[in-house]
Amino acid sequence: MHHHHHHDDLAHLFSTPEIKKVLNSDVAINALLSRLKQSLLTCEEFMKFIRKKYAFEEEHVQELSKQYKHFFNIQGSTNSSLKKMIHEVLGFDGKMAQVKQSYITALQKMYSEISSLLLTMTKLRKSVKENSKRLEKDVSDAIHSAEKAQSRYNSLCQDWDKLRMTDPTKTKLTLRGSKTTKEQEEELLRKIDNADLEYKQKVDHSNSLRNTFITKERPRIVQELKDLILEIDTAMTIQLQKYTIWTENLVLNTGVTISPLDSTKSMKSFAGSVSNERDLYSFLNKYNQTGKHSLLINKNLIPVSYKKHPSMNHGQK
Repeated sequence: MHHHHHHDDLAHLFSTPEIKKVLNSDVAINALLSRLKQSLLTCEEFMKFIRKKYAFEEEHVQELSKQYKHFFNIQGSTNSSLKKMIHEVLGFDGKMAQVKQSYITALQKMYSEISSLLLTMTKLRKSVKENSKRLEKDVSDAIHSAEKAQSRYNSLCQDWDKLRMTDPTKTKLTLRGSKTTKEQEEELLRKIDNADLEYKQKVDHSNSLRNTFITKERPRIVQELKDLILEIDTAMTIQLQKYTIWTENLVLNTGVTISPLDSTKSMKSFAGSVSNERDLYSFLNKYNQTGKHSLLINKNLIPVSYKKHPSMNHGQK
């Protein structure tokens, strides 16, 4: 049974020597941060597309579901089958609008899922980045401080070398009076001892900080970033698959709407149910139904016949 996510099967790629080398290096954190940034941009771009798409699909649906209603509203029985069937066929715009409405709803849900994913991941990246920068800075500050202590110690030791080469009988004039070489040596050795101690402590401190960072903190941050990248990219892959399914459903359901399994209710069958000859026959035949006072006879066109009036006949006997 292979029900794993695709990336679980490929997890071994990250334990290959060439990738281990990169993930254990100084570049690892910045590399992964910039890669996660790319994933965030991908997420944002897809989110923008989904928003645009459902906005114009929604506008389309609103027009689709109202415009056809303004045409061929059939009342009475005087309608021809042509008019009736146009009415039926245009009704499919309404049915298709309903199908598309569920597509829009699905896209709106996708949009809100993607935008909350983007928000969450942006915050997580920011906090990991700030945390890692702070830890890195602590280490580099400690190293810098140890370098300064090292310079100070070395410089005092150089002074010590110079002092030992000078004439021991000479006295040094200072603001507090004169000091013998011996006094100067004692004072310098005290300073060297203090500087030596501080130098050693700062080296130990910086090494311990660096060691903790490299062996504990950095691997944890690297793992976290790697997981975040795969998490957001997997979530986006699922959204892409959802988008595919919804779009497929839209097309298939639209198809079934205009061409249902019951073929007598298909768009085509309505268009094929027009009978112009029969309509014309029915239209004409209606004029026979009103008897002899029908519209078949126009009184104004009844001809006059010539007849002599009876009163004009009596004089011819």
